[in-house]
Amino acid sequence: MPKDIVGNRFGGIQNELDYSEELERQVLEARLFETLTDKRSEGYNKQLQSLMDTLFFAKDNHVKKEKKKEKHLKMGFLKKGSDA
Repeated sequence: MPKDIVGNRFGGIQNELDYSEELERQVLEARLFETLTDKRSEGYNKQLQSLMDTLFFAKDNHVKKEKKKEKHLKMGFLKKGSDA
């Protein structure tokens, strides 16, 4: 599927993994758990690390923002309630 069709259908593309010939060879040879060591695979490794950081560590930031927002709403409610 072309990227523009996927982006339009799902609201954009935030992360993308480049093609890696070394990874394709590993798939064909059933060696998927081995580390990619070819210099041409550096881009793929960096993109994969960035994706993992987004998936596993960005969630904590979202939770913190939600708690801060919730606290702000509670404080606003208390201020309005004290006028009554």
